[in-house]
Amino acid sequence: MSGPPTEGPAAAADPAPAPRVVVRRARYRDIGRLVRLYRNRSAASIHGYHPFPFDRFRLTLIYFSLISGQWMLHWAMRRFPRAVAILLIAQVEGRPQLAGSGTLRGVARSGEEPRVRFGFVVADGVQGLGIGKRLLWALAKAGLDLGYAHGVGVVFRSDSKAISAISRAGFRFMPTDYRDPLAPDEPNFATEGDLAEMVRLAQDYTPSARPGQARLSGYGGGPGDGTGLGTSAQ
Repeated sequence: MSGPPTEGPAAAADPAPAPRVVVRRARYRDIGRLVRLYRNRSAASIHGYHPFPFDRFRLTLIYFSLISGQWMLHWAMRRFPRAVAILLIAQVEGRPQLAGSGTLRGVARSGEEPRVRFGFVVADGVQGLGIGKRLLWALAKAGLDLGYAHGVGVVFRSDSKAISAISRAGFRFMPTDYRDPLAPDEPNFATEGDLAEMVRLAQDYTPSARPGQARLSGYGGGPGDGTGLGTSAQ
């Protein structure tokens, strides 16, 4: 004789909707938050990303000049490709602090096509939302809109989180003898990406939808917020 019926395992609760992540071009009003993002990071984050000085005054001037230069991008691309600089920010909806930032700088070497160099940082405490990957995709779209075809970068071999984001964004990894002057003991990977392919990856990125699915507003080529990528946060 069978015993009394037993209940099956309780159904798992639906996961909470992912927070909405917005990636857009930086504005003058973002400078204070950019300075705080850059300075108020863990020692490990600072070790892996330190392109600018940490002095508040000089850092403010650098961000001011980067934002000012974004209004002359197409003119600079035609005349001074090394002067091209784009600064994007990422923010999680409902949080006043920045979740990350990304930079794109022109690279021009004799006998080679102009390229762009990628850099990005994600704030402590918001890893795992795909912010680094989305910053890279938005930067790729911005570079492609300016007429560049390829992007390059360098990453510590020990930086597994950055390597994961860079790989998922569509970069290839190659050996390099380059050493960061501020971290000479760290071996590196050189990275290279086809910007058009990276943009296609962003456009094809369609995680399973669920109620409240977050949307990413990507860089659209203009000074506003834009929605040029149309990809979804996960």
